[in-house]
Amino acid sequence: MSIIRDYKDSFKTTDFTQAINEVEKQYGLVNGMSLFQGFSTTEKAIAFDKNSTKITLLPQVNRGAKVPTTGSESKSETFYLPLAYFKHVDSLFAEDILGWRAPGTTDKETVARASFEKTRQIRLVADQMQEYLKLQAIKGIFKTPDGTVMANMFTEFGISQTQVDFDLDTSTTDVNAKISALKRAVANGLKSGGMSGVDVLCDADFFDALQGHSSMKSYWLQGDNSSARYRDELAQYTQWGVQEMFE
Repeated sequence: MSIIRDYKDSFKTTDFTQAINEVEKQYGLVNGMSLFQGFSTTEKAIAFDKNSTKITLLPQVNRGAKVPTTGSESKSETFYLPLAYFKHVDSLFAEDILGWRAPGTTDKETVARASFEKTRQIRLVADQMQEYLKLQAIKGIFKTPDGTVMANMFTEFGISQTQVDFDLDTSTTDVNAKISALKRAVANGLKSGGMSGVDVLCDADFFDALQGHSSMKSYWLQGDNSSARYRDELAQYTQWGVQEMFE
């Protein structure tokens, strides 16, 4: 524990404890899901190809037929998307160091510590931008923080967004049927590969309405794991808050 002289009385000393660092919440749920593979580019736009292959059932033919069925040609389309650009700078001057002490200590401020703190703050800003941009990509409509739409993947690919209204304000809503409709919509929309499950990101209001709906309560009371929801701790406590889970 350091000792510092009182500014009003040079004969008086005060114990100096470590500094309290107050940092804004750092959201990292989407970054931690590892849904994206990033790469670097110096260009202002990107181009990518989409290859579509049509698969149909084969018609029946006579065993001795000389003319077999033929496959269809694959379709390739090229898409161009502009890239959003963000520029963030910071600075460090002599006036920021000379005559100042390092927070939490009685030592003089140094260039190394001040530079490290500036770099750390820039990194935090960059991490939050990645979190925000990846969340926009998941939604399918890519918006910058100022509301500018850089890409609407529904219009780009000529597809319509399927929406399932859970209608949780109505007590008679069959929530299980709504969940089934959501899972079928996701499965029907797959163009390649398979799926192992569906993760739904929602806000606190929707989450509370879902787990508090009358049909969900009766499901948990009648199921074999009726007490598991209230006995086991399914919530995850992160640096940005509580991440609850409802299976």
